[in-house]
Amino acid sequence: MDAPSESTDIPLLLVYNLDQQHWDHFEIESTLYRIELLSTGLKNLGYPLTVLPVYTPDLANILRPYSPQDYLLFNLCEELPGIPRSSGQAAEIIENLGFYHTGASAHILSFSQDKINVKYLLDRHGISTPVWRAYDNLSEDGWHQFPAIVKPSCEHCSVGIEPQAVVANHQQLTYRIKHVLEAFNQPALVEDFIHGREFRVSVIGNGAEAKVLPPGEMDYSNFQDPSEHLLCYDSKMNPDSKYFNQIKVIVNPSLSDEERSQLETTALRVFEVLECRDYAGFDFRLRDGIFYVVDANPDPEFSPESSLALGAEAIGLPYIKLASFVINQAVRRHPILGPRFTH
Repeated sequence: MDAPSESTDIPLLLVYNLDQQHWDHFEIESTLYRIELLSTGLKNLGYPLTVLPVYTPDLANILRPYSPQDYLLFNLCEELPGIPRSSGQAAEIIENLGFYHTGASAHILSFSQDKINVKYLLDRHGISTPVWRAYDNLSEDGWHQFPAIVKPSCEHCSVGIEPQAVVANHQQLTYRIKHVLEAFNQPALVEDFIHGREFRVSVIGNGAEAKVLPPGEMDYSNFQDPSEHLLCYDSKMNPDSKYFNQIKVIVNPSLSDEERSQLETTALRVFEVLECRDYAGFDFRLRDGIFYVVDANPDPEFSPESSLALGAEAIGLPYIKLASFVINQAVRRHPILGPRFTH
């Protein structure tokens, strides 16, 4: 990728959450590894960098010693420790203190936390997404499309997604809706389960300069049961799981020119209508020549193993350079640092 001229002397606050009380050893160690790699790389590029771990919900107190005029905030605070589903709340604190930050706005992070909001948005803009319905009680009247998948409507990182979430009849559907309502205390989102090729697609940049990175295709060839052809929670968070170890990502898989064009056009359209910024990630499934959006994330994982980083690497943008690119996109919004560092 021929990257535009970038500044590497932008003063940064790198803010990330670390919940030592509720996370397991793997999640803590992988987060610390990611932050060490990222902070060392950015310092080596020349960025003046201050790293701020967030161990408690009191993010405001952590940020108060710093002036919003003097820093751009690299926002990797995915939630306030001890407060589930609080990425939007964290970003709201950041913005209320006057900081400009990388990634999506507080409003969009809060909006997209509820998958039902996103489904309505995609439908309203004519973007293909699996047929769906939300349930806040045990009545599954009106649903006749099987197999289906039942998801918690307000969770991310595949929380609540497992092979048992794929149901084949009304009895299984009722049981799974009941499970979601009771275990997660939120509406259940029921969707047509599309058994087809699955792609993770990342977009970086903003506006007319937004660029679709080469997709990653999920390789489920080690699993014969279609209900196991999904990115479940264990595939992301349990290193002892067969899903973690046997589901691979094929970077830049084979696609026809027409398929690739449709996939890229749809990804850019979702990026636009969801008002994403700097970077975002979307999951698609292909059936009968149509790419269906099955998940839209304006705040995807920013790690060296993520689909975002793998796609950037495929166009010659390694992990630290990807971070630098994102920083240079975000600094344009800063009213003081932007004019100083944007060329």
